[in-house]
Amino acid sequence: MNRLRRSSRFGLPEAFLALFLLALPVQIVAGHIRDHRLESRAQELAEDLGSIEDAVRAYRSEHQDWPDAAPAGIPPPSMAGLLPEGFSFERDGYILRWEHWPLPDGLPGRPEAEALVGVSVISDGEGVGEGAAVRTPGAVGYRFGEVYTIFLEEL
Repeated sequence: MNRLRRSSRFGLPEAFLALFLLALPVQIVAGHIRDHRLESRAQELAEDLGSIEDAVRAYRSEHQDWPDAAPAGIPPPSMAGLLPEGFSFERDGYILRWEHWPLPDGLPGRPEAEALVGVSVISDGEGVGEGAAVRTPGAVGYRFGEVYTIFLEEL
């Protein structure tokens, strides 16, 4: 009798196996949801970069200069009328910052370069900036902490 009762109980190995079998599908689904969210944010950011690049090109062609740098989350005032209506530098999951670094002496090998310009993406570190850079033809960027800066090509 005692033997029959003992064999019907779950032991520690069986409990761990059951827990593993229950947790595995949850981890798989959570991973897919996280990947989809990252993909969606990266696509939105790539579209934002396109809007910013269009506005910067329009500003440059009219003023023969670059818009001044601006604090994170705030578009440069000089670009306000050039960005799509309602465009925001503060998004769900990331904040944008317009960068403009004048280069009085140019760059090594490119003394004619006037400035480095780009957009810094401040995010929760999920790779949103990197994902958008992949979707932006010719974009080059770098990560420093939670900020990923994307230089715009041919600007």
